[in-house]
Amino acid sequence: MKTATIFISFLVCLLLPMQADAQSYTAPSPIMTKKLLKDFIHAHIVYPEEAKRAHTEGNVVLNFNIDKNGQITDRWVSKHVSDAIDSSALQLFDLIIWNPATSYGIPIESTSEFEISYNLKKYAKYVKSRGYDQIIYKDFGIDSSNSIYSLKQLTAPPKPIISDKYDGLEDLIYKEMKYPEEAQKLGIKGSVTLSFIIEVNGLPSNIYIEENLGGGCCEESIRILQLIKWAPGIIEDLYVRTKYEMKFYFNPADNRSKHIPNQSNSGL
Repeated sequence: MKTATIFISFLVCLLLPMQADAQSYTAPSPIMTKKLLKDFIHAHIVYPEEAKRAHTEGNVVLNFNIDKNGQITDRWVSKHVSDAIDSSALQLFDLIIWNPATSYGIPIESTSEFEISYNLKKYAKYVKSRGYDQIIYKDFGIDSSNSIYSLKQLTAPPKPIISDKYDGLEDLIYKEMKYPEEAQKLGIKGSVTLSFIIEVNGLPSNIYIEENLGGGCCEESIRILQLIKWAPGIIEDLYVRTKYEMKFYFNPADNRSKHIPNQSNSGL
């Protein structure tokens, strides 16, 4: 019995460092939450026309190297579907902003993988729910560098595209925002600040909560943001990716001010 006890103790001592080592490492991850990443793919994925015609489907697996600053230094297709779908997957992947891997809380270089599914039936549902196959603005060319610019660097800033049924962006937010029931019950007031990228197709991506507020206020702010489409930012004669911020105020004592966002000039 004593021998068995000693053996078990020895085994535990061997396993503990392995568990501690596993817990000390955090893999690289998109700055978006899992739900927002799912929303991002739903909004931005484009199924190549030739792949549709050929009824080509499958999962593309991309491997990538990422540095300690969260910059992708290399990426490649490790599981191929077709040239067209592989290219589409790489374009989608290149839009994602990443958090680096960490070891004991310290950012480190690492290698990881990312999988994107291409399924015709699922894509048809995406198109039906989002209301478009793809969005292309033709007045200007598109910056192919994938660089992200601040508002002060632009020739012309992004502009919200608002339906005629609204008197501008503030009116859209005022009419569409619903004060969360939980926030009302708890008397929560304050503001939510969201940072995001306005892509060259005018859709928001990489939504990140800079200033948090409970009671469902963050979720409602994100829901409203995802309703808004934009004319993308411009530098010279090119549409570019733009860093942007919006602030949403919630105050149960003031029914109108809670709906009006403060847009700030975002720097990088």
